[in-house]
Amino acid sequence: MPSFRRKFLAQVRFSKDNTSGIGHIVFDNESGKNALTGRMFTQLEDIVNELEAWKTGRVVIVQGAKGSFCSGGDLRMMKKVANPVDGYMMNRYMGGILRKLRSTEVITVARVEGYALGGGSELAMACDLRALHENAKIGYVQSKIAVTPGWGTASRLFKTVGRERALEMLALGTILTANEAKQIGLSNIVFADDKQFDSWIAQFTKIDLGAMRSAKKLAIGCDMDADSERKEAIEREVFVGTWGSPSHLKALSAGKKMK
Repeated sequence: MPSFRRKFLAQVRFSKDNTSGIGHIVFDNESGKNALTGRMFTQLEDIVNELEAWKTGRVVIVQGAKGSFCSGGDLRMMKKVANPVDGYMMNRYMGGILRKLRSTEVITVARVEGYALGGGSELAMACDLRALHENAKIGYVQSKIAVTPGWGTASRLFKTVGRERALEMLALGTILTANEAKQIGLSNIVFADDKQFDSWIAQFTKIDLGAMRSAKKLAIGCDMDADSERKEAIEREVFVGTWGSPSHLKALSAGKKMK
C-alpha cells in the first residue's frame, strides 16, 4: 500500500452504546503497530471532547486495532519534531489531551494486547484502569532513545507502583509481562480471551450510573492534589531537556523504536 494511503488510514475511531453505557476508542495505524501520528492526536482530542458530553457513559475501552495496543509515537513524526521547541508544544498538547481524558466522568479502561511501549504505555497510564492480555507487554522505555516520559506519566507511575520501583523502570526502560504488571499493581486484571474480559467489563453495567460516575469524581479529586501542576511542570522541563538532544537525535537517525 502506498505510504500516503497508510498515513491517511491512520486514525482513532470512537463508538458508543447508549443502552449499555460502554464505548470504544480504537487506535488504528497498520503501518506501525498503531503508532501515534499527529492526525491521531487531533482525532483523540475531538473524541475526548465528545466523551465529556456523554452523560450516560459508564466505561470507555481504549485499545489498539489488530491485536496490538500502541507502539508509541510514529517514527516519521518524531523525527520532524525532534527539537526542544516542538517537543515542548507536543508535550503540552498531548499531555493536556490525556489529562482531560483522565478527568472525564466516564471510567476509562486500557485493554492492552501485544505491546504498549513508550507513548503507548503513557496512553495506558492515562486510563483509570488497565487490563492486560496474558501475552501482553508494557514498558516505559523512553530511556532507550535517550528521553523521558512527557505526558504526565511519571507522577502517575510513581503513585501507582511506588518511588523505588518506578525509578528503576524509567531508568532501565524495563518491559514487563502482564503477570509482572499485575503483581506490582500496574494492571487490574490479566485476561486470557474476550469472554473473560467482557465478563469483567459487564460488572460496570450493573451498578447505578450515578453512583459509578460519582466514584469517578472521587478519583478525579484524588488526582488534583496541591502539587499536581508542579509535578507536571517538572516532568515537562525534564522531557524538553532530553528531547532533541544529541543522544536522542542519534537514536532517531538510527531508526530506533523503543523496544
